[in-house]
Amino acid sequence: MSTAFVPSSGWFRRPRASVARCSTAGSEDAAVRWKRFNSDLRKTFRTQGYAATVETVLGNDESSCENFNQVVTLMGREQLSEQAHSLAEEAARRGKADQLTFQLAMRICQERPDAQSAKAIMGVAQSFEFGEDPKLVKAFLNAVFEDEGIQSAQEELDSLVQRGLGKSGLNYAVGTMALLFSATDHLKEAVNLIEKFPEVDLPAHIFNTLIAKASRSNDLEGLMETTLQLMRSRCVKSDVASYNTLLNSFHLRREYEKVEQLWDQMIQHGPEPTPASYNIMINYYLERGLLVESREVFTEMQDRGVTPDRYTFTAMIKAFGRDNEPERAVELLRAMSGSRLGADPVTYQATIHACLSCGRASAAHVIMREMLENDIPIRSMMWTWLLEVYIAKSDELRAVEVAKKMGELCILPKRSNVLHMKREINHLGGLQSLSRTLDRWEKDTRPGD
Repeated sequence: MSTAFVPSSGWFRRPRASVARCSTAGSEDAAVRWKRFNSDLRKTFRTQGYAATVETVLGNDESSCENFNQVVTLMGREQLSEQAHSLAEEAARRGKADQLTFQLAMRICQERPDAQSAKAIMGVAQSFEFGEDPKLVKAFLNAVFEDEGIQSAQEELDSLVQRGLGKSGLNYAVGTMALLFSATDHLKEAVNLIEKFPEVDLPAHIFNTLIAKASRSNDLEGLMETTLQLMRSRCVKSDVASYNTLLNSFHLRREYEKVEQLWDQMIQHGPEPTPASYNIMINYYLERGLLVESREVFTEMQDRGVTPDRYTFTAMIKAFGRDNEPERAVELLRAMSGSRLGADPVTYQATIHACLSCGRASAAHVIMREMLENDIPIRSMMWTWLLEVYIAKSDELRAVEVAKKMGELCILPKRSNVLHMKREINHLGGLQSLSRTLDRWEKDTRPGD
């Protein structure tokens, strides 16, 4: 491991009680000199290494804050966290450091990761009045977490709070720690942390993340609802993504009353439901066999000017199939095909399924021909199902046509389907022109296929 450089006594100046932030160039000439010197520093780093580069920037009395930041950035390429700490400290002593200096040094500690250097950098930053910088606080906690884990990060947060953080710094500190708790599945700790600091303003995405994580766990302690209540109590703008997550989670857990309550709240008070919200509710009713309600949601969606997406169309096509209205399913497919969305293979398959489940083989067949013409893939089982429906209807002409097309497409039905079709033909009588094809398929399949 590389060792940190130790500045000679001539490099140090008396520490200042308050270090002025880097000023902008006093003139165009100064800016040009800084830019040229940065180019020289990059060349020195590339040809002679970091030690010579540090000597160069420290040996030039006109080195600017931007020049020091350039060297810290170069150190990041080799993850020289200890050296970055030393250089940032010396830059601060010389009045040539700003918030970016410490942010760059801390970023190296985060990428390496190096918690000890991160703590040292934060200590220096605090002594020179940069310790409350929000981005620095965030990078610091992440660096400690990456190197030493969640408990150490929690201890450092407590230490930062005790020393005192400004409003913005505290917001970032609590928000970062909440996300770290969430990432390590310490969801209760994350919620407790947010509750502990009622004065903290957090962005909606932190609450959304917690709700999403809780939805994938057992959530026996009601953390999703607690998090939503925290959002409301802090007047965080309601994010529809969180509501969608809650709707879907309550649906999967069969907490039907909560689904209805949350949906009513969205309709009456917001946030405005999105296509995803309506899709969740349509599927919620469909899976419970409540076809009328699913259609009412679809109608309400259109009445409120919300444009259905492909998932909405697919769900409603399934609904019409279950409600024995394949014609409506086909109408929706045509509407989707004529819209900017365009029909996709999944929607086509859903429409075929809706038609075949209602015994409308001819309608399904028309759609499948259309798919072939447009090179849209068709699942093999759909061809088998179509053939079975034609056999059940004793439509020999169409059955033979389908069997021939299956041969052209090299589609071989499962043995169980072949045997079922043979039994059906024997029971119904007729359709003898298919017998040879079915016998060949039976021969080409194995028991258990």
